[in-house]
Amino acid sequence: MSTTHVFRLELDTDAQTVELLGTFGSPHWSPILMTKTGSAYEASVDVQEGTVYAYKFRVDGEWVLDSKAATAVDADGIVNSVFEAKKVDEKLESSDVSGDGAGSADEERAEASGNVLAHDANEAGSAEDKSAPVAESAAK
Repeated sequence: MSTTHVFRLELDTDAQTVELLGTFGSPHWSPILMTKTGSAYEASVDVQEGTVYAYKFRVDGEWVLDSKAATAVDADGIVNSVFEAKKVDEKLESSDVSGDGAGSADEERAEASGNVLAHDANEAGSAEDKSAPVAESAAK
């Protein structure tokens, strides 16, 4: 079943261009321009429930990992962020970026609409201690 997933990247500074790239595009790794909303950038992507996706953000030409997501190393040794598209009623741990247990605005929108998954990230992407295998992982 297909659903919409909202990717969100928090940045401390303004960027000229923020893009989302991953294995969900057609063709894979096609840039999706993210829209600025306050101090964050967002992009909505149609995904298939139960599918594992590899992705990264590109901020002004620089690759950025999602610090709230697991990572996987592909066959070429490239580290990518990964997530599995969950059913709408399953919460993603990375939806709460405040750390206080309160749901994010994206999570509240998901609950209200019934068909949107939210995924938040902050600016500091790190591949350390988050490596995980992924079935499909390609990167630029």
